[in-house]
Amino acid sequence: MYPSSHIYVGHRMIEMEKIANMAIRDINAREDILNQYELKLRLRDDKFNKIVAGQILHDEILYGPQLMALLGPYTSTSSSVVTPMARYWNLIQLSTGSTSAQFTNRKEFPYFYTSKVTDITYNLIRAKFIKHFQWTRVAILHRSDISFDTGAQNLQEELEKQNINILAKENFIFDAELQMKAIKVNKTRRY
Repeated sequence: MYPSSHIYVGHRMIEMEKIANMAIRDINAREDILNQYELKLRLRDDKFNKIVAGQILHDEILYGPQLMALLGPYTSTSSSVVTPMARYWNLIQLSTGSTSAQFTNRKEFPYFYTSKVTDITYNLIRAKFIKHFQWTRVAILHRSDISFDTGAQNLQEELEKQNINILAKENFIFDAELQMKAIKVNKTRRY
């Protein structure tokens, strides 16, 4: 499941497909790796839409052939729908774009792997950046989605461990203008 029709990442998906097909060809040619199986790559365009991604997995499971693993989805948002479903079919899942901290829970997502740095690692970098500039007060603004909520919570905990005061923590669905105003009002009250 990859957003192959997406204007910005579609070209990367074409390269990913070529690489995946090369790997599958090599695995299928060897008798010492999965010799009872013939691997096939079936790419589906999830259009950067988590509902479409969930429907694709549903249809693949329902109408076959039997899946052994999933390559994708590319985004954390789409993975937030697909990964909980894939778990019940014991499908190994590799995402090359998901960074959400929610997927680091090995008990909940034992077969999920990503090749990207997770939000938890980014949060350590963000905390070091804040410390480097000797900021003692910050606000956290994040998109309201299960994929980002865990990372925002982790960032808050990391900053609190380092005695950095959280002025405000706001989330938004589509437009952050109202939340930015709230952060600015909260900031002026704290000085």
